[in-house]
Amino acid sequence: MNLVDVPLAKAIATLAGKTGLPITYQGDAGNPVNLTMNDVPAWEAVDRLARQAGLTWGAVTPGTNRALVPGKIAPPDRIAYAGPLRLQPTALFDVRSIGLATSATPRREGIYLDMEVMAPPGSRVVRVHAPRLTGVKDGAGKDVELLAVTAGTPLTVPTSLAPLTFRLFVKPEARAHRTLKSLRGVVPLEIAVARRELAVLPDPGKQPLQRAPLTRGGRLGVRSVQRFGTTYRLTVELTHLLGWQFDVRRHRFEWVQPDGKHHLARNTSLSQRLGMRVGTMDDLSLLGGGAGVPWGALAWQSATQRPGANLQGYVDFLLPAGLSTGSKLVLVEIDTKKVEVPFEFLDLPLP
Repeated sequence: MNLVDVPLAKAIATLAGKTGLPITYQGDAGNPVNLTMNDVPAWEAVDRLARQAGLTWGAVTPGTNRALVPGKIAPPDRIAYAGPLRLQPTALFDVRSIGLATSATPRREGIYLDMEVMAPPGSRVVRVHAPRLTGVKDGAGKDVELLAVTAGTPLTVPTSLAPLTFRLFVKPEARAHRTLKSLRGVVPLEIAVARRELAVLPDPGKQPLQRAPLTRGGRLGVRSVQRFGTTYRLTVELTHLLGWQFDVRRHRFEWVQPDGKHHLARNTSLSQRLGMRVGTMDDLSLLGGGAGVPWGALAWQSATQRPGANLQGYVDFLLPAGLSTGSKLVLVEIDTKKVEVPFEFLDLPLP
């Protein structure tokens, strides 16, 4: 990409089209951009443009894409590009504490680092797990023993351009020479490797209580559509789920526009449908055991009323262009594979 005296807003729009990242700009007209880049990863390309144009990443507003704003971006050695991720440490803390309530309270001390991780929204990166340190050297280049870590809950990649935040802990022995000479680690990711459509419902909200069959058994229905600014809330229900259960880690809703553009649901909240009672063997025994009793149908009815077989709730989509005729609500099932991408930061100063 070769930009010569290109207006700032146009340069950012051009880069957004090239990278597929929904980058935006908030500020005045700024200065024309002169920048040439070849075979540069997407996140690094955005940072290079920001550095040349005097921009930085702005504050995070829930539900909207994080914008570039006038300011000074972090230097290159404070940013790492790990596979599809952009990593940036935001703060290092050297903490010492002592309890005052009793003399038996032990002293505590430690070092921890806050780091933000950005992944492309709508990409194959589904979830990001907490980064894990694989090597730390103090200011003298001496290896520091690593702390044992427990696996936390992975974070789902936001549907808008926004960072995920994590905290890494380092033993206090690393404070020698007031610098971390090297901090290496990996970030575990869950990458989508297969996508299957379980149900497609055209033009949701056009008619009351629209339904579509699920390929794995059951039905998807939409009772209503509400609008809150550019957010659309669909009241949905999943009924008669046989042999499978909805799992927010594997199943997700997508809004597909007529031009093929996909929007992932911002929020999904489904719970047991009210008013449904689970069938029991006692219920069946009350009917007797005569030959005329439709035992197969009764067993099916009982199975479709077990916990998790009938769900209702809402799904939110951010749709700035509004609802378009010919759009579709799609319930998909995702298979993922866990991979790890490495990162390293050098010469991090301690407070």
